Amino acid sequence: MNGKLTPIDIQQIKFGLAFRGYSRQEVDAFLDKAASALEVQLAETQVMREQAAALEVQLLELRKKESALNNTLIAAQQVVEEMKRNAQKEVDLRLKEAELQAERLIQDAWAQLRQVTQELEEARREKQLFLDRWKSSLKTIEQALTMAGEHDTAPGAPSALERTGERSGGHHRS
Repeated sequence: MNGKLTPIDIQQIKFGLAFRGYSRQEVDAFLDKAASALEVQLAETQVMREQAAALEVQLLELRKKESALNNTLIAAQQVVEEMKRNAQKEVDLRLKEAELQAERLIQDAWAQLRQVTQELEEARREKQLFLDRWKSSLKTIEQALTMAGEHDTAPGAPSALERTGERSGGHHRS
C-alpha cells in the first residue's frame, strides 16, 4: 500500500486463516462497513474541497469587487474634493467680482456726489449772482425814483404821476 487507504483497498484485503482467529463473517461485515464509511468520508471530503475551491473563487471575486469599490470610493472622494475646490474657487471668484462691482458702485456714487455737490455750489453761486443783480437793479430803480421825486418837488413841475399819465397817453387835468 502507498499510505492512502481507499474503500477498494479495504474491500479487497484478504486476511490469512488462523486457528483461533476472528469470525470471518464479522471481519468481512466490518470491512464492508469501514469501506462504506470511508467512501462516505472521501465523498464528503471531495464535496468540501469543491466547496472550498468555489469559496476561494468567490473570495477572489469579492476581493476584486472590494478593490474596485475601494478604487471607486477613492475616485468619488477625489471628485468630491475637486468639486469642493472648484466650488470654493467659484465662490472666491464671485466674491471678488462682487467686491469689484461694489467698489465701482462706491466710486460711481462718490463721483455722483462730487458732481451733485459741484452743481449745488454752481446753483448757489448763480443764486447769489442773481440776488446781487436783483439788489443792484432795485438800487438803480430806487435811485431813479429818488431822483424823480426830487424833480417833482420843483415849483410848477408836473408830478411823477402826471408824467406817467402823459407818457401812457392818459388824460391829465388842465
